[in-house]
Amino acid sequence: MPQLSTTVAVPPAPFRLTPATRILCLGSCFAAVVGKNWQENLLPGLHNPCGILFNPASILNILRLLEDPQAEQQLQQSLFQRDGLWHSFLFHSCFSAPEYATARDGMLAAWDQTRRFVPTADILFLTWGSARVWKHQSQPGQPVSNCHCLPAQEFHNRLLSAEEIQLAYTAFLEKFLDRYPDLQVVLSVSPVRHLGDGAAQNSVNKANLLLAAQRLVQSFPNRITYFPAYEILLDELRDYRFYGPDLCHPNQLAESIIWERLTQAWGGPELAEYLQLSTQLLAWQNHQPRLPDGLPARRWRQKAELQIQALNTQLAALRQPRGADA
Repeated sequence: MPQLSTTVAVPPAPFRLTPATRILCLGSCFAAVVGKNWQENLLPGLHNPCGILFNPASILNILRLLEDPQAEQQLQQSLFQRDGLWHSFLFHSCFSAPEYATARDGMLAAWDQTRRFVPTADILFLTWGSARVWKHQSQPGQPVSNCHCLPAQEFHNRLLSAEEIQLAYTAFLEKFLDRYPDLQVVLSVSPVRHLGDGAAQNSVNKANLLLAAQRLVQSFPNRITYFPAYEILLDELRDYRFYGPDLCHPNQLAESIIWERLTQAWGGPELAEYLQLSTQLLAWQNHQPRLPDGLPARRWRQKAELQIQALNTQLAALRQPRGADA
């Protein structure tokens, strides 16, 4: 049978994903897809604790704050009130709130959760969505993470060059990776299409991200690996049936295929076994008998309790790092 699509090879990685691997995902909505899948399968991880971050500069802002002893003060100073809500240009609008204390406490809790997770992380998974940065007139030197539906005339935007992204990340990562010598970084470009400025500009936008990612992989060959999510969707799947109704975002089927490629390429037999067991566990936990008060349902619940207990025991054993009991 003739080959009907071009298979995109996933490059080898200097690490192996296991049930004990702790992953921090930051970036676009695709980072949320990876992180959500990881955590929903009962694996240790954290995804976009500060909300979705579309551009490399906003992601880097959060990473820099994690290393800044004055970060808490900066976060509090970043809050502003508009139309009855408190916002911060560092955080997604899901943190905005009518009360200052509510917004502040939510943002500080998310930042503190991230700060505490980083030293324990094995993988830092960064997904860049767009090279276009937006800056508010009140803070012209600082890219915003979210515009919070403020009037467009209050912002100006431009496209980051590949060189700008590369230089900024290189300067940060040289120190950051020295501080965390066991941490591995995965770079990925989101397959989501940004067509607000047209298809041609979307291609230029993604090209800047791809070139910057390639240069960083070359600069840190043993610490940074590229995962080709963008290429799998555009060059391998290559069909609108893998997109959602807006024809820009990958649909659930595409996300599942890309997730499967990730775990198959970089995971071993332990992870495969774990994912199979976690799927079984979630099925037992989520099943709802049609007649919950009947005798068959009561018998089923007794059986389910035993199955869930057995599966949790197996999963806990697989989550143990190798040599943990030695």
